[in-house]
Amino acid sequence: DQYARQHEGGQSGKTEAWYIIAAPPGAQLICGVSQNTSPQRFAEAVRDGNLEGHLYPVAVSPGDVIFLPAGRVHAVGENICLYEVQQTSDLTYRLWDWGRPRELHLEKGLAAIDFHFVPDPKVEGIEISIGDNSKKYLIACRFFTVELLTVRTSFQEICDGRSFHILTVLEGEGKIFFSNGQQDIRRGESILVPATTGTYKLTASVPLRILKSYVPDLRQDIILPLRDLGKSDEQICALGGQGKTNDIAPLLVGR
Repeated sequence: DQYARQHEGGQSGKTEAWYIIAAPPGAQLICGVSQNTSPQRFAEAVRDGNLEGHLYPVAVSPGDVIFLPAGRVHAVGENICLYEVQQTSDLTYRLWDWGRPRELHLEKGLAAIDFHFVPDPKVEGIEISIGDNSKKYLIACRFFTVELLTVRTSFQEICDGRSFHILTVLEGEGKIFFSNGQQDIRRGESILVPATTGTYKLTASVPLRILKSYVPDLRQDIILPLRDLGKSDEQICALGGQGKTNDIAPLLVGR
C-alpha cells in the first residue's frame, strides 16, 4: 500500500484471497518467492526471462483457501477454477507472462515485492454448526472476510448498514427472501445484497453452498462472536494468515 500511494498517485495495493473451487490432482499455483532466492537473484532472473526456479509452487485441492497480501507474487496454475476476493484496487504489476504479449512492469514490480518466505499460505478456517446448517469462516483481514455457508433448510443473515454482502452460489438451488421480495438463486450465480437490506433469509430446495464476502469490523464480526463460541485466540488469529500482514493479531493483544 505504501509503495502504491507513493508511486501510483495515491492508489492502494491489492491484497487478495483465493478459494479453490475445482482443481485436478497435482494442481499447483504460485504463491510467493522460493526460500533460497534473494532480491538480487530474483531481479536477474526476471530480466533474463528465467523466473520459474525463483517462484514458490503450492499444491492445492478444492476447498483450499490461499491468502495473498499485497506484494506477494502469485499466479494461477493450469486447469484451476477459483473464487477471488480482493481489496478495492485495479493495480497490477506483471513480472512475467509465460511468453504472452501483455505489458510487463519489471521495475515497479521488483520494488513492491515482499521477499519474506511463507511456507504455508493456506488458511484452515473455523467452522460452526447452526442447526442443520453451518458457517465456516475462511479468511479475515481489514479489507474483506469470506465465509462458506452450507444451507440445508433455511438460514437467516443480516446486513446492518455497515457493509454489503456478496453471495456466490457454488452448489444447490433455493431462494433469498428480503423484506420486500424474493429471488431464486442457483449454482453459478452471484447476488449483491445492499448494506441497508437488514435481515434476509436463505432457503434451500437443493442443499446450498454459498460463499459470502463483505468488509468486516474485525472485532465485532470476527473476534467477539468466535470468542463467544469458545474459539481460542490462536484459532481466531489464524484466520488472518501468517506473518506481519495479519490484521487480527494486533487486535488480540490485551484482549
